[in-house]
Amino acid sequence: MSDLANNPAVGGPKQRFSGYFQVFCLAFILFMHLGTIGTVTLFIFPVSMGLGVSIAAVILKLSISSGAGAIFSFFGTPIVKKMTPRWALLLASFLGGLRFIGFYFSTALWQMYIFTVLAGIMMVLGTNSVVSAMAGSWFIERRAAVLGAMFSGAAAGNAFWQLVSGFMITNHGWRMAYLVQGVVLIVVCCGINLLFIRTPQQKGQKPLGWEKAEQLKAAAASAKEKAVGVGVAEALKTKYFWVYSIGIILSVVVGNGIRNNVSTFLQMGGMTPLQAGSIASAVSAIGIFTAFLGGMVAQKFGMKVYLTYLYVAFFTAIIVLLLNVEFLFILIAVYVVTIAFSGPMLTAMNPTIASAVFGNKDYTGILTTLAPAMLVGLFIAPTVTSIMLGAGLTLAQVMMILLCVGVVAFVVLQVAMSMSPWMKLAKEEREEKKRKKRETVETSAS
Repeated sequence: MSDLANNPAVGGPKQRFSGYFQVFCLAFILFMHLGTIGTVTLFIFPVSMGLGVSIAAVILKLSISSGAGAIFSFFGTPIVKKMTPRWALLLASFLGGLRFIGFYFSTALWQMYIFTVLAGIMMVLGTNSVVSAMAGSWFIERRAAVLGAMFSGAAAGNAFWQLVSGFMITNHGWRMAYLVQGVVLIVVCCGINLLFIRTPQQKGQKPLGWEKAEQLKAAAASAKEKAVGVGVAEALKTKYFWVYSIGIILSVVVGNGIRNNVSTFLQMGGMTPLQAGSIASAVSAIGIFTAFLGGMVAQKFGMKVYLTYLYVAFFTAIIVLLLNVEFLFILIAVYVVTIAFSGPMLTAMNPTIASAVFGNKDYTGILTTLAPAMLVGLFIAPTVTSIMLGAGLTLAQVMMILLCVGVVAFVVLQVAMSMSPWMKLAKEEREEKKRKKRETVETSAS
């Protein structure tokens, strides 16, 4: 496919295909959105000190944003369709910026609670699904590769903003750090959207690979006919669906409940926000590469080994962190590497394992049905943490309790996989491929 669009407006000259530039702009906006959202835990300790309130009370902001996002998600799809994805993304940038500016002016925690509701709306309107729809509209061919590259680049936003926010909090205070984030989202992200973001129709073009649309559609239909697994209705009747859902809820509670408190734990131990942010930034940067390694482990060794790999890395990282009372550099380095290896536990683990547990007959439908389990876990994690801290437990004790819950989550997910007939089928196919490969090697050798 040429760089030049083969689909100019009727009667118009050929024009350079705009899809790649559109994806770059969308990736930059997502870079800003995900990056600023990811810094929320870096502010917990400074806000607690600044407003003179308990850490437990500040952590409730996470419960409010997750709860607001869960509630708003029921209305998100019709709203996006009514507004169009572009204007939904613009609204997300504006509301996200307004939230941070509201934090800057807040003099009491209840005011911050009100502005935190906007975070939940931003997560629904301004992150992966809406941006995927916009970028995907430009590509029929190469869509998966383009979206993968876009999300990989956008993931670096967390590494960038952890450093920037840590620097701002340490040198200029948490209010100024919030103000900078708010201004950037409103001025830069909204500006890019208004100036550059367009649909193929608005640019007088068609998606890349438009002439192959029917061919690709037929191939997809053929693949769907050959797909194995269960649909949503069938899955809901199985025991392993509900066991798996419980495992996912517990896993999200453990993963988010612990990782959301690491920056606070480090700052309570004497680190500056910049130091804590630098550690979080390093984890995010390394995590971009370890995500690919996790996928390779799942493909080569199967889902049970993949799950074990993630949990062993996670447990190792947190145990090392809790034992490192003097924050020795070598142990911090071990923590950074191991927690980065466990990164897919909060992102790719559920989509990866679900494809094996339920098959690919209705993969999208299964993930959509499992989404409430993820949202429940995201709400429970900070709520339970806040309750335990309010009851007088230390942050280290809370993290140790959550590690114990993590053992339960690991066992429940392993049980769900053992119950799935599609997992057994996948294992048989893997073994058959290995057998054929051995036979080929033996034949070549002889």
